[in-house]
Amino acid sequence: MESPIKKIKAPVSKIDIEIKDWITGAESEYIDEVLLGAVKIKPDLVNKTASVSDFDTNTMKESAHREIETFVVAVNGKKENIVDEVCGLPEQDYEFVLSEIKARRPDKKKAIQPIA
Repeated sequence: MESPIKKIKAPVSKIDIEIKDWITGAESEYIDEVLLGAVKIKPDLVNKTASVSDFDTNTMKESAHREIETFVVAVNGKKENIVDEVCGLPEQDYEFVLSEIKARRPDKKKAIQPIA
C-alpha cells in the first residue's frame, strides 16, 4: 500500500516539498529504533525503582534525519540527498518540514489505551 504524496510550500523559500501523508509500521520502527536504542533503563530491585540514562543530542538529530528521509519524497523536485536538502533550507523552512512530519505521526502516548 502506497502513502499518498502531498505537496507543501516552504514558508520562507517558497519551494515545493513532497511529503508522504503517512508511513508504515516498519518505517515508524526504523525512525524510533534510534531513540529506543539510546535509552538504557537500570532497575533498582532494592528500592523498586528504575533510572534512565541520558543520551546525547546526536540521538535526537539522527531521529530527525530518519524522519526526514522517511517522510520527504522530494525537495524542489530533487529526490536525492533529501536530508541534506532539507537541512540546507532556511531554519524556518526546516522547522516547518519537521512540524509537518510530526503532524503526520500519531501521538503514541495518546494512541496507547489501557485495556479495560
